[in-house]
Amino acid sequence: MDDRAKHKVFTKALRGLGPGEAVEIPKAAVRKLPRSYEETALGIPPFLAVSGGQRQFRGPWKRHVVETPHSYVTHRDTTDPREDPIGHLAADAPEIGAGVVVGVGAGYAFARSSYERSLAQGIDRKSAALNAAKDGLIAGGVGFVAGYAGARLLKWVFKGE
Repeated sequence: MDDRAKHKVFTKALRGLGPGEAVEIPKAAVRKLPRSYEETALGIPPFLAVSGGQRQFRGPWKRHVVETPHSYVTHRDTTDPREDPIGHLAADAPEIGAGVVVGVGAGYAFARSSYERSLAQGIDRKSAALNAAKDGLIAGGVGFVAGYAGARLLKWVFKGE
């Protein structure tokens, strides 16, 4: 099967679906993805995004594909993250964007507070900075999870997703 025929399989499968609505294409229908699909690290890790997910790809026309052992699970994004990463976070992955914003804010606030508190206690600057970095990373990680979970909850409440 040539690349044009492979693209037609994906086009037909996605016809009528909105951005983010996924469809599963068996590997019996398309053994290998067209050459225009590139493996990517952009996106939720494939094993978390789709049960059995192994690798993920970005293709033309804002297509995002997760490969499983027996199929390709694909959807169309509103914005291609390779062209507009901020727009993609806002439109297609707001929970990731919320997690990043909350995580960075919490990490910065905790790191700064930790650094100032350590200096006030008479701890040297190097040790204070190391403590602040550790505290900031922990708080940032917790903040990311809280922001992500909060955005997913809101998405579920208002959209039923």
